[in-house]
Formats: sequence, structure tokens, C-alpha cells
Amino acid sequence: SYADTAVSNIQIGGRNYILNSDIPHTSNYAYNLSQNAVDFINNNLNKPITFSCMMDWDNVVMDSSLYNKHRCGIYLSWKNVSAPGNTTEYCIYYPSDPIARTKSVYQYYTRIFTETISLLTIEALQQVASGTVTVYNIKLELGNKATDWTPAPEDVDASIALVQTNLDT
Repeated sequence: SYADTAVSNIQIGGRNYILNSDIPHTSNYAYNLSQNAVDFINNNLNKPITFSCMMDWDNVVMDSSLYNKHRCGIYLSWKNVSAPGNTTEYCIYYPSDPIARTKSVYQYYTRIFTETISLLTIEALQQVASGTVTVYNIKLELGNKATDWTPAPEDVDASIALVQTNLDT
């Protein structure tokens, strides 16, 4: 049946491949994701990969004088190795619902990468008259179903090592 097929096609990963993914990003700040994330994508070509994040919309008012009035939100871009001068982008733009512009929203995007990439960048993009968009709890995982945010295992290991160092001194 349709329901059985839909359930069978769900692929859940869970492990986060972005290091330091809990650091908030705001105000047109481009952040190149770690080589760990690039390697993860390149090692999983032709498989579904899901990117997810939280976005806080803090009283955002769009600047109506701008050419592209809705360029505000999360901007994910990557460069293909086979065409290094070309960049492919995906944007989650300003929500049309005015209430959504004043609260936290969860966003996700699933893509099947078919070509090797050399760079993966995330940007909190803002072209606003006032207010702030903050992007945080970023996650990159294998599968076509976004799961709750968790830190990368490397970040957990680093936190444990820091606590151990502090206890030893």
C-alpha cells in the first residue's frame, strides 16, 4: 500500500556531521563548514542527506527598498569539484506568515548530492530594515528524515576532554 511504501522509504541518520553546530550565526555571516562535513557529503554521493537548523526571527521587518525583498533566512551553498567556478545554492527565505517572523522556526532541506564538492558554506542572510535572524543547532545527517539536533560526537569528546583537563589541574 501507499502508507507501507512511504514508511519503508524513510531513511533516518541521526549523527551530526557539523562540528561546533550549536554556535549561533547572525547578520550576514558566512560560515564555511568543516572539512568533516565536506568529506561526509563526498563519501555519501547519491544518498539522501538532510540539512536542518533552528531559526529565530526577532521582530524582522523587511527592507522594501531592496531589489530582492525576501532575501532573509538561511543560505546553504557548495562548490562542485568538476566545476570549481560554479556555486550551487539553496535558500530558505523569509516566511510569508507575519507571526512566524517573531518566533523560532525549525527548517530542513534534503538533497541527493551527485557530484563531489570542495566547499560547503552556511550563511545567516539578512537584508532587513530592522530585527535579527539567528541560525543555530545546525545539523547535517544521512537520510531523508530530519532528526532532533545533537552535537557531533567529536564535540562531545572535546567537551569531555576539557572537563577531564580541568579536573586534573
